[in-house]
Amino acid sequence: MITALLAASLSCFAAGTITVSGSAEVSAVPDMASFTLTASFTEQTTKEAMDRTSAMINEAIAILESEYGLADDDITTSYIGVSPEYIYKDGNRVHTGQSASQSLEITIRNMDSIGPIYGRLSELDGITLSSISLSSTKMADALKAARIGAVKDARNKAETYAEAAGTALGSIERISDSSPSYAPLYRLEAAAAMDMAGNSSVSYRAGDVTARAEVSITYNLI
Repeated sequence: MITALLAASLSCFAAGTITVSGSAEVSAVPDMASFTLTASFTEQTTKEAMDRTSAMINEAIAILESEYGLADDDITTSYIGVSPEYIYKDGNRVHTGQSASQSLEITIRNMDSIGPIYGRLSELDGITLSSISLSSTKMADALKAARIGAVKDARNKAETYAEAAGTALGSIERISDSSPSYAPLYRLEAAAAMDMAGNSSVSYRAGDVTARAEVSITYNLI
């Protein structure tokens, strides 16, 4: 009887748990930029289309290496494809030629050359360029700091709630980490300038690259 009453008494005073979320952001200065260059042409035969596309890709690579000093590792082929082209005439599908496309992933490590390179390549015939993405080699450090900050943020919230409830924090029962996210902030201006060689150069404004971490922590209350 005494044991049963003691167990019931202890269960009544069990403080339970509290679950809180925390978040933090840490910024890093971008030191790399990347974008995709795609050359695409349509000709009567597959060979003609591929030859013309390859010639333009080779011209772009030569510009990147000879004029701007990009290394081989910073220029990689990401796509090669060929497809037939058709038009509909009098209700019938008519083959008009073959289309060939080839894409390069370009990484720029000299931030001052982003605008000149982007503007120079945009002048090439049959070339399309994706938007520029900024990144930082310090992102791993920024993400680690953001995760630490998120845990501290959650701890501060939990301590505030526990104090208000007249309890205290005990051990951690569970930690759930959400997927990290990176938020590159930049803007490409519409206006283009001319460099000393007469090539167009896109100007831009680069902000920080932000690592964000979010965490959910469940504490035991005592």
